[in-house]
Amino acid sequence: MTMLTSLLAACAVLCAGGFAFGQDAKQTPAAPPAPPPIPAAWAAIPTGEVVLKKADGSVDATYRYRLIEPRAVAIADPGARVPLVVFMHGAGERGADNAAQLTHFAGWCATDELQSKHPCYVLAMQCPKGETWAALDLKNYREMGEMPTQSSEPTRPMRALMQAIEEVVATKAVDPSRVYLTGLSMGGFGTFDLAARRPEMFACAIPICGGGDPSTAGAVARIPFYIVHGSDDPVVPVGLSRAMRDAIAGASAEAAREDAAKAKGIAVNVGKFNFAANGRAIAADATDGFVKIIADATTDKILGAQILGHNAGELISEIVTHMEYGGSAEDLARTIHAHPTMSEAVKEAALAVSKAALHAI
Repeated sequence: MTMLTSLLAACAVLCAGGFAFGQDAKQTPAAPPAPPPIPAAWAAIPTGEVVLKKADGSVDATYRYRLIEPRAVAIADPGARVPLVVFMHGAGERGADNAAQLTHFAGWCATDELQSKHPCYVLAMQCPKGETWAALDLKNYREMGEMPTQSSEPTRPMRALMQAIEEVVATKAVDPSRVYLTGLSMGGFGTFDLAARRPEMFACAIPICGGGDPSTAGAVARIPFYIVHGSDDPVVPVGLSRAMRDAIAGASAEAAREDAAKAKGIAVNVGKFNFAANGRAIAADATDGFVKIIADATTDKILGAQILGHNAGELISEIVTHMEYGGSAEDLARTIHAHPTMSEAVKEAALAVSKAALHAI
């Protein structure tokens, strides 16, 4: 993960450019700037392609990619293996030239400066115009705040990318335990999507300015994530990344506690309640986060809890008090909580342990 975060520092800088909006209505809009010329050195980066077939064996589509390779000295020793970084570009780099996807981050990875410090392969496939890495509809989120949902099947570019990854891992000197996933904007959405579809494939994921389906958090609970998104992003709402952060954090904590309990031979029940379903949280614009309670499946004794969000430091005290005297989730659920208050989220989480929450979403 350290190597990938070092590589992506440059990518974050590239993605942090400013935006300006508004102009005098009497002025003639300026023509968009011409794309920067493609560096000559990029022509030497090896190319490849993936051909998708239809059920009848005919060609469905062909997707091209660039594979940046480590210097020969890095893989000269027999058995030498280096990481593979999978990079998904944004919407602006879509096309058919098999070069625009190198503009941000990927092209820089081919330099001697980078490869001398962090030898690795970098796979950068190009998504054609009119297609996307992940089929997510953001209209309902923008208009009604509804989170997007992951499609049951991957898009064609995503299918091609998964095939390319498998081919590169099988034919190159790649350490399969160090396959890292990242992407920006449209590629950030693709990062969340692909991690959920193939969680066993990746050592970590770094989505930049993207979003995903929070219901997939359980699938990626054991993958380290480093989520990057500016709060003033005018294109992709930062709330999408925050929702994924909350969901993945909760799923990861739950997975860790479940693993620890299983190691001790303890069966557990887990109750979770999102602040987004709490009236006071909605009124206070503090809907990010959740309350989660873990209880012994046999005795219902509270074993642990997690609160992420507004007022967590005060809300946790009630749960700790119940834990101190060996209280159960039912004890906590039967305790009177004033309405409308944030503390009702604690009661709802306790009820959720037995799947009896009143207002869960």
